[in-house]
Amino acid sequence: MAKTKGDLVLKALRKAGLYSNATLTDADPQAIEDAINDLEDMMAAWQAKGIELGYQFTDTENGIMPLPDDDSGTRKKSEVVYSGVSVTIPTAPTNLVSLLKTLTPSSGTLAPFFDTVNNKMVVFNENKTLFFKLSIVGTWPSGTANRSMQLTFSGSVPDTLVSSRNSATTTDNILLATFFSVDKDGFLAANGSTLTIQSNGAAFTATTIKIIAEQ
Repeated sequence: MAKTKGDLVLKALRKAGLYSNATLTDADPQAIEDAINDLEDMMAAWQAKGIELGYQFTDTENGIMPLPDDDSGTRKKSEVVYSGVSVTIPTAPTNLVSLLKTLTPSSGTLAPFFDTVNNKMVVFNENKTLFFKLSIVGTWPSGTANRSMQLTFSGSVPDTLVSSRNSATTTDNILLATFFSVDKDGFLAANGSTLTIQSNGAAFTATTIKIIAEQ
């Protein structure tokens, strides 16, 4: 999920023992203000050294001061692992988000990048690249020839990823990864993308699934 500048400094103050939810220790307002200003300075220094974290600077040159609720601009990520499952990926095109939302994750959550109401992948409306990875472990029935897994992303020009596997492999490890150059107010930001998965050759039984999206 998106982190505010206040989130970042409270985490730092907690590490220093100056703030705690457990002991109801409140952070001093002046300490928060000072820490946010220090955060801006530190990020500027890192950027000058070529370290780019996507931090969103406050326009202090025009008299605007950074506030705790300001978006930090640092990365947002969905990472979900489903282990010990038995999920059939059919030969017919299937909505991936619809399939995953019926499962209980071992860790992580589909939010914020996978919309389980509209069953699609969504992005933040920012000029930032979205990285995507889907890892699946499982098997095709013995003797299945021409086996492959494909994942199609809807859009103005649909993209399809395909991973082919040798029929001699007993346990199949499938990796489908790509990236999207997101434009602020662009097609992907406005519409999202439907993810359609399909097993070729025969239905595939997945035992472990990991899905990651990061922007």
